[in-house]
Amino acid sequence: DDDDDEQFVYPMSDPQTNEHVPSAPLPQHPSPAQLESLYAAASSGDLPLLKRLFRNALDGGNVEPFSLSNDASTRTGFTALHAAASRGYLDIVTWLVQDCGAMPDLEDKEGETALHKAALNGHLPIIKYLLPCRADVKVRDADGWTALHNACSKGYLDIVRWLCESGGAADERDGVRGVDARSKGGWTPL
Repeated sequence: DDDDDEQFVYPMSDPQTNEHVPSAPLPQHPSPAQLESLYAAASSGDLPLLKRLFRNALDGGNVEPFSLSNDASTRTGFTALHAAASRGYLDIVTWLVQDCGAMPDLEDKEGETALHKAALNGHLPIIKYLLPCRADVKVRDADGWTALHNACSKGYLDIVRWLCESGGAADERDGVRGVDARSKGGWTPL
C-alpha cells in the first residue's frame, strides 16, 4: 500500500515540499585587515576603539566573536590579548578574557602565551589577573622558557617572588620544580 510508504526528505529541504532550502552561510574568520586593526587597537591601549572594531566586525559580517578574540594577526602572530598583555593594559586584557572569550593560554608563533608576554615586560597586575583565569604558569615557549624564565631574565624580582609564592611557579610538575625547569638551552629560571 502506497499510503504507508514513508517519503524520503532530502537534507536541507523543506519537509512539506521537499524543495531545497538554502542554508545560512558558515561563520567566517576575520580578515587579515580586521585582525591587524584589533592588534593595533589593543597595542595602543584604546579599549573604546577595540570595542568598536569588534562591534563593526560582528555587525558587518558572519564573523564569530571567538575568532575575533583568538585569531592572530598574520603580520605579528599576536592576538589582541598578547598585545594588551605585553603592554600592560589590564582593562583590555580583562575585557578580552571575560567578555570576548579570549583564551589565556593561546600561544603566539613563538609559543608564548599572554602570561609570557606580561612576565617579560614587567606587568604584575596582568599576571595576577591571568593566573586565576586558568593561565598555566608552567607553559613553555618554543625555547623551553616559562613565564618565570622571562621574569628572571629581566630582573623583575616582584614578579619572580609573586610567581613563586602565589602563582605556583615553584611547585613541582612531572618531578621537576618550576625553579629547576631547564630551557632547551639548559637554563633554569634562577
